[in-house]
Amino acid sequence: MNFFLQINEKEIWREVIMNKVKFDNPHNQLFLVVRANYNNTK
Repeated sequence: MNFFLQINEKEIWREVIMNKVKFDNPHNQLFLVVRANYNNTK
């Protein structure tokens, strides 16, 4: 698992919730990071 994602997982999800990131936007960098992290921990 990516070390960066492992360290920042909770912060990333908090940002997603706080900013209401649109998960259908493939150009959003945060979306790409979260999607990759979700797929790795699924």
